[in-house]
Amino acid sequence: HERDNIAGVIAVVAMLGSMLAVSREQLDKGLAKQNLSARLQLIDQAPAILLDVSHNEESVGAMITFIDELQINGRIHAIFGALADKRYNTAFTELKKRVDAWYLTSLEGERGQSAQALADKLFSTKEKMDTNYQLFETPTSAFKLAKRIADKHDIIVIFGSFHVVGAIIPNIEI
Repeated sequence: HERDNIAGVIAVVAMLGSMLAVSREQLDKGLAKQNLSARLQLIDQAPAILLDVSHNEESVGAMITFIDELQINGRIHAIFGALADKRYNTAFTELKKRVDAWYLTSLEGERGQSAQALADKLFSTKEKMDTNYQLFETPTSAFKLAKRIADKHDIIVIFGSFHVVGAIIPNIEI
């Protein structure tokens, strides 16, 4: 994923050439400093923790590919919260096939939504009966339970809104 982004940056710099006046040295220096926290950020612990602010089809698709490449030996615990105006489509259908336990969290604010509203959008009535999911008022409470339940071979995937990932980061020992 990052290689694709870097290739895009290099292509834009090359295409705009003289209009940007960016030297090879400047480009190399800028790319070397490139670091996007909470974008496919894997924290090697037991259980492993993956932070990702993905919440649309493209970014969730990239996250699925990343998870598949990890070849997880345990269960996948997903902590997810999203603003009310987000849609859940094909990528989420694929993700639902991989996740063993969902921890859905409410988000406050004008664009926020309750965990129940999120569950209603994410899962059909039948899926609700067949899916292991719980509802939480805060991302932190969801993380605390997931951390307590997860086995050392599992992975906790924390994704969705920046509000979710941002609330949980201070609770992770990095």
